[in-house]
Amino acid sequence: MHRVFVIVFCVFVATAGASASRAEAIRDDATVAAQASEKASPDRKDDDRKRQVSEKMVTELRVVPFQKTQKPDSTMPRGAVKVVQPGREGRELVTYLVRMVDGKEIERTAVGVEVLSKPRQHIELVGTAPVLSERTLTELRAIPFRKEQRPDDSLPAGTVKVIEEGREGQERITYRVKLVDGKETERIVVNSEVLSPPVTRIEVVGTGKVVQEQPIQEPSPTPSLPPRKEEK
Repeated sequence: MHRVFVIVFCVFVATAGASASRAEAIRDDATVAAQASEKASPDRKDDDRKRQVSEKMVTELRVVPFQKTQKPDSTMPRGAVKVVQPGREGRELVTYLVRMVDGKEIERTAVGVEVLSKPRQHIELVGTAPVLSERTLTELRAIPFRKEQRPDDSLPAGTVKVIEEGREGQERITYRVKLVDGKETERIVVNSEVLSPPVTRIEVVGTGKVVQEQPIQEPSPTPSLPPRKEEK
């Protein structure tokens, strides 16, 4: 009985050893074939490698911007702005389905949105009424001089003689200027001050008779007589 068991065990061990040797030989042959194939095709790329495609869910918090609205207000000066309701951004939670190939994201699709807080509109009032203003303006202005002519019969008629040159004066004028939207619409004199009075130009105009000068006549030359001949 024991002999039969020993014989069977020896046969099993021999068979298993032969199978292991055969598997090693097959693996060695495959390795050699693979090496030979790689040597035969050195430029072969990894296109035949199996690509790993996967999907996952990603959740992100997103900011929702608020809208801005302006409303005209005729009770406020033009250009003035007043905030009656400040804007506020909203928040929402977005869930994406992300597709990946070999660990790299190639596509992202939103599959769900959860609103955490809605945005609040920003509202402003903008003035449209004209801006009325006043200011004081001071200017220096020239005062023109007058011209006076005095008759003088000691001078021939038509003769003009200046005995005093004229000179402009100067005055300071103060205005109250009214403006609408920064543009002048009215100017009113509120004060004037003479800094230097003008000097009148005085001319003397002759009114006497014109004396006509008589031309001086030169005496005509005496004709010369021919020389007398002496009698012998």
